[in-house]
Amino acid sequence: MHETFPEYLSKFVASMPLDYRERYAARAIAEHAALARTRAGRASVGTFQSPAHKGLPLCVVADDAPGLLSRISAALVLSKLDVIHAEAYCHELETGIDEAVDLFWVRRFDDNREPTWLGPETVASFRSVLVVLMDGTFARDALVEHMLDAPISYGFAGTRLRFVYDDRGFIAGLDVETADRPGLLFALSDALFAQRLMIVRSEIRTLGARVLDRFYFRELGGSPVSQDRQAAIQAEVQAALRPPPRAGAALDKSEPAEFDTSLPRVTVSSFKT
Repeated sequence: MHETFPEYLSKFVASMPLDYRERYAARAIAEHAALARTRAGRASVGTFQSPAHKGLPLCVVADDAPGLLSRISAALVLSKLDVIHAEAYCHELETGIDEAVDLFWVRRFDDNREPTWLGPETVASFRSVLVVLMDGTFARDALVEHMLDAPISYGFAGTRLRFVYDDRGFIAGLDVETADRPGLLFALSDALFAQRLMIVRSEIRTLGARVLDRFYFRELGGSPVSQDRQAAIQAEVQAALRPPPRAGAALDKSEPAEFDTSLPRVTVSSFKT
């Protein structure tokens, strides 16, 4: 018997995390569910109603997999879209496959750094780039080179890192506060993927020129992350936040490029998606 949309919607809502269900209105949830239900191929991409944040809301639905957030972030970079706010969720389908429902509020700037209007063609173009990246047609190293082609200026002053632990003492996630810059979400998610970590939930907030990011993650095999991994993860993230200078790139040396890792410890209950 063919499943009706109300029946599918009920199952979709029940399978999503509690904070997602509490955060979104019925209309937005229905729009997310419609994208998930009609997904064909690797990813479904569309807009939805959301007055919560500035920018164009985008919903991306795809099978969850290691490096997915990194690929989505890369597609945003290549599409010249700047992330204002982002939230990543995951739920389990009846087939046992985990499906990601990732939400982004984006904007694009013209050459004078003024926001420009985004239309349906923007969504279609972004989806095309995302599918290419998910297919592996565009290599990661080529993307990094592409990101560094254009001269940019950014600073490191005031960057703060803080690990989040669960009630068993395992590393549950990482908080990053730093200056906003193009490609930052890609750099951070790619650094975590390079450490063979699976991002299971994230939230990105832009406040003026600052970005506050929290990533929850596990080992690729699903096991919790031991504190023995902390130094390596921290080094990878710091390297991503301090890329080597390239020709034509302006590095802000007005303040020392130091990282503050002395923030108070955060402990959360064992994280569940």
